[in-house]
Formats: sequence, C-alpha cells, structure tokens
Amino acid sequence: MSESCETFYDALEYTARELPPTLLTIIIENLRTHETDVPIQIIFQDLVNVLPLQSHRKVVERLFSEWRRHKAGLSGEAMAELLQTATYCIRLQKDSLEMVWTGPQAQTSVRRTDQALLQLIRSAQQELIIVTFAAYKVPDIISAIKQALNRGVRIRFIAETVDESEGKVTFNALLAFGDAVADQVEVYVWPLENRERGINNKHGTLHAKCAVADRKVAFISSANLTEYALNINMEVGVLIRDQSFPQTLAMQFDRLILQRVLVKVD
Repeated sequence: MSESCETFYDALEYTARELPPTLLTIIIENLRTHETDVPIQIIFQDLVNVLPLQSHRKVVERLFSEWRRHKAGLSGEAMAELLQTATYCIRLQKDSLEMVWTGPQAQTSVRRTDQALLQLIRSAQQELIIVTFAAYKVPDIISAIKQALNRGVRIRFIAETVDESEGKVTFNALLAFGDAVADQVEVYVWPLENRERGINNKHGTLHAKCAVADRKVAFISSANLTEYALNINMEVGVLIRDQSFPQTLAMQFDRLILQRVLVKVD
C-alpha cells in the first residue's frame, strides 16, 4: 500500500475513533445525501453546520483534506460506506490487544512491527512519547515523525546515548533523525548518576522500547528503532488500545521526568 493510501486510511480510522457515535451517524447520513458530482469542499461546508465543537471540525477537516488529496474520485456515498465500515471496526477493536511481529511469517494476519509503529505515529494529534535503546536507518519513521511535528504534535524522545551508556551503544539515537527533527523534539536521557549499579559496579541500561500516542494507544516491542529490528530480525511486541494502560505508561515517564530520574537535554 502506498504512503498516500495509508495516510487516507489513517485519517478515516482516526475519525471513526475520535468522534462520538451519534455524530458519526449524522456525518455518514449527510454524506449519503450528496450526488456523485458534488465537490468535496461543498460537502465539507454542509457538514460544518452539524459539527458542534471546533475539535470535531478539525478531525473531519483532516479526513476531507486526505479525501481531496488522495481519493478525490470517491463519491459521498462511497465515503459514507468507508466511514461506516471504519466505525464498525473501531467498535470491535475497542480495548484491543494486537500482536506485532518482525521476522518469518508463520501466519499472514500478524501486523508487521514497522507498520504498527508507523500507524501509531501517524495517529498522534497532541502528544507522542518514543522510548528506545538505539535508532539507526529508519527513513519511514523519520518521515512520519516530521509529519507529526508539522501537525503540532508534542514529541518526547527518550533514548540511550553514547556518554550515558559508557559505550553500550556506539551511536546516539537522536542523530538518526537529523537536526531538523532534533531541534523540535524534547529529548530526555537517563544520567549515569541516577542509575543503580550491580555486580562489578556495572550500571543499568535504558533498554525499554515503546511508544504512546495521545495516551490512547501504546506500542511495546523488543525492537529498537533500527533497520534490522523493524525489517529483518525476529522481534515481537504488542499494540494496546484501552482506557487505562496507555495512560498509565505515559504517566510512568511523566513521573520519571518530574522526579528528574530522566533529564531533559539540549
């Protein structure tokens, strides 16, 4: 599937997930009333009158923007059917747990690690937390992060570094994203002086690999943000959508930052 198709379907899913069921029903019925040749902008203007909140309008505006850019040939009725299907699927997925996988495919229904992480990043509208031990050669992830920044998403990036790991990693993860991204995200590290030490005075390692979007969806995986981990290695993880776990995971990092266990760096 092309990236343009993915962004369209991501917007469709986001609309079905974010809007109240009663409002989705009104939008779907409104879409069905329009003839095939009615311009998309006219349909949108007609819908604005039934959207009570500015936040609702922004969600629908994103969907219509992707509709114009990538699926302009779709009629209002066809769009209504797509939105109806997405709404039904979201209701089935509410509070869902989905396995993600990199490596030999034993079953075709398992979501790929890179696809799951990209979907999570593209779905973020307010906040994105990314935690990794290492990052290297992930152009699709970088592109999705740049798009999130352009949407105004606040991004907090927590990673291991060469200095703080005392050589356990040989490449600072943030360097993989380039200056354009590095200057816009909030970067946190786990300073050596804050780490417990064990046998032979060896310190702990920032080994967590996870991400949280808008405190609604969480991604946990054995995979680092590297080309091999996302495409070649054997890695396993889980994508979690529910009412509590993503919030709890995000709050864990909130507390570590508040307690200065994790420290913000320039």
